[in-house]
Amino acid sequence: MTSLGDRIKTIRKKQHLTLEDLAGDKLSKGMLSLIENNKAKPSIESLEYIASQLNVEMNELLGQPNGQALRHLLHDVQAQFDAGKFEDITAQLENNLSNYPPLYEYGQLLKLYGLSLYHLHADEWQVKINEADNIFLELGLYNDSAQLTIQNADIYTSQRDYSGAYTLLSKKNDMLNKYNAHLDTLIQLTFTTREILLLFALNEYDKAIHLLEETLNYSRTNSLFYKIDGLYRMACFYAMMSGNKKDMNYYLQKLDLYGEFTDDVEVTAFVPLIQSHYYNKYKKDYQKALTYIEEFKDIATREPGDGWKNYYVMEKGKALFGLGDYNQAIHHLTQFKEVPEWVHPFDLSIMYETYAYMARSYVYNDQIEAAVHYLEKAKKGIWNLPNTPYKSFIMHTDDIINEYRTL
Repeated sequence: MTSLGDRIKTIRKKQHLTLEDLAGDKLSKGMLSLIENNKAKPSIESLEYIASQLNVEMNELLGQPNGQALRHLLHDVQAQFDAGKFEDITAQLENNLSNYPPLYEYGQLLKLYGLSLYHLHADEWQVKINEADNIFLELGLYNDSAQLTIQNADIYTSQRDYSGAYTLLSKKNDMLNKYNAHLDTLIQLTFTTREILLLFALNEYDKAIHLLEETLNYSRTNSLFYKIDGLYRMACFYAMMSGNKKDMNYYLQKLDLYGEFTDDVEVTAFVPLIQSHYYNKYKKDYQKALTYIEEFKDIATREPGDGWKNYYVMEKGKALFGLGDYNQAIHHLTQFKEVPEWVHPFDLSIMYETYAYMARSYVYNDQIEAAVHYLEKAKKGIWNLPNTPYKSFIMHTDDIINEYRTL
């Protein structure tokens, strides 16, 4: 790779300029000679002057692509990222991301490089993400900075580091307030929604509800409905788990009205689904749970796709277990498939509790080996999640199987 001095000398000679011509009235001929022979480094001001004298962009002197070339590179890398070609990206950028000026395109390239490194389980991914964020902040690109922090927090959440994820968002929020930065409305709502979900995950119920109500009031005032259903769902679920039936019914009613208003089948179907879950888990009224889960199925199947099946087999299997029909419980529960998108501790707790129901169904069906298999899956998944009624159910399943083995 050619040096800065070599590039200046090459361009000067191509233009048939002498050292004196290039030096002009702002540089000495001797200093310019030292720069060309790599014995002195020019200041930014001197470099800008040399670039103007040569009628080239400073990027060209630094051996970097110009703005247009950088945009083309970003377009290509983004396409590779969307296609999941993370190894190609790291190979392409590993030795091609040094000494760039703090441009928007450079920040985006660093972000994609960092995220690619993360997908490849490379340790230095966070360093590149931080470098990209620093560029966005330096350029006043606060929306890009906030979006990057959301992506970063999502990574922490997927790793079950809920405290670390919330700290990232909280620190960025403080920084944006310090800069008096105003985010685009949808980005702000996404940012705040992540904060609320993480507060619930950290058992900060009062803070979560306070921020939730602020966000809902803001959304209603500005006729914005982005992500409102997700907030209602989370608040409803936490109220149910906390034994607060009044709040649960309040948020269910809000969710039902929202579903009717938006004509959203998925939202409308959630209401009988959560009712089924409530009667299965907390009221032990399994006939009612069956009624609600069938109502959920009738609503959910109005739209194409089978995304509803996981929820259906999960709650129906639990109700059948509660009614003592272990064969049919096994038939439904074993159709449940893990959902990679479930990263919140509430979702994960429900998912791993399903394996405990499988384990109990098998043990009561005298199939100890299968029972132990599913119990181990449940325990492995739940061990580092917060204490909840779902975690207690799993741990008690361990006692039941051990007791059954001694009979």
